[in-house]
Amino acid sequence: MNNPFSEVETESVEYVAGFIANKFCLKYPDLVQEKSSTQENVQWTQFISKGNLKIPSNNLLQAAKQIEIDFKELHGNFLNNEPNIFKKLTSTVMGKIKNIPVEVIQCFVRTRTYIRINNLNKDILNKQYTKTSKLK
Repeated sequence: MNNPFSEVETESVEYVAGFIANKFCLKYPDLVQEKSSTQENVQWTQFISKGNLKIPSNNLLQAAKQIEIDFKELHGNFLNNEPNIFKKLTSTVMGKIKNIPVEVIQCFVRTRTYIRINNLNKDILNKQYTKTSKLK
């Protein structure tokens, strides 16, 4: 899979994948990368971690990148307002990724959607603040 992401986007995807890996590490330990294999290149996730973040396995990281690609296709720069967007995106991703449990994919889709909602809400607040500050 080629890398259609900027460096910041790649690191953000790694961070969210690490969050998901941490959440499911006891149930699915293969979602976490072994520490010995990550020593040669220090990732951003390792740099900002205070000990609780996990480094996602290569399989989870590839799944995360695929989810991000499919997420952008479905939503563009906003959010698709069709019903069942969680189910739609999950089924799209599950058709392409076979080695990650469905509950992990569902959690990733929810998390990614909530991140987008949070960012859109911040944009709205910033625009409102800009409008009100111009009126004064």
